[in-house]
Amino acid sequence: MTTANAEMLEKIKSGQGFIAALDQSGGSTPKALKGYGIEEGEYSGDEEMFALIHAMRSRIVTAPCFNGDKVIGAILFERTMDGEADGKPIPALLWERGVVPFLKVDKGLEAEADGVQLMKPNADLDALCERAVAKGVFGTKMRSVVNLANPVGVKAIVAQQFAEAARIAAHGLVPIIEPEVNIKSPGSCSSCRCQPKRDCSSRSSIIPRCCASSRCQAASRAPKRASNWPRIPVSSPASAARCWKICARR
Repeated sequence: MTTANAEMLEKIKSGQGFIAALDQSGGSTPKALKGYGIEEGEYSGDEEMFALIHAMRSRIVTAPCFNGDKVIGAILFERTMDGEADGKPIPALLWERGVVPFLKVDKGLEAEADGVQLMKPNADLDALCERAVAKGVFGTKMRSVVNLANPVGVKAIVAQQFAEAARIAAHGLVPIIEPEVNIKSPGSCSSCRCQPKRDCSSRSSIIPRCCASSRCQAASRAPKRASNWPRIPVSSPASAARCWKICARR
């Protein structure tokens, strides 16, 4: 491990702040630009679009408040990694400011199957990792999505994420594993108490909705097939995750 990488690792381990997402790709860039005040009709084609988003990101990363005191890391789109701001490569500029550079490496999502969306195949991952290392990037991020508490799908997500993480780690990069849980999932929080999503004729059709201030009431509110569900507090992310695991087993 190089001295710079050791310092970056320590920053991520003990730094106080957040990791900024500057990794919108082609599909999500128009929405990001619109939030910035630039409508789709104000540019023509991908090159103009990417030039505008790069200018926006350059303005962000060169702002006085964008530094390691508040931001411990930043996730970059591939084109952003390759670009410059203030005449310097963006990964180098970030680290000068105490911000650890990461790179988005996934190529988007597959269609949903078994309640999840896996990442698309990425044959160029190794070459991309080599470029990232050469540019001083510390780690990577890759996203897949869990839409339903389907054990088969969740296992597939975990297997793919860790397989790709092993490929990334082999290049000396630190992978962020991101199996995102869809907040609009039928099991997401929409009320203060757990309730069956629909009229349940079988245990498998009951998906509780839990929020941080409630207690799981599936045992008392659900049909008799679910009468053996435990009452557990979901006042923390850890206990909420435990609730999901219990639900997934039923």
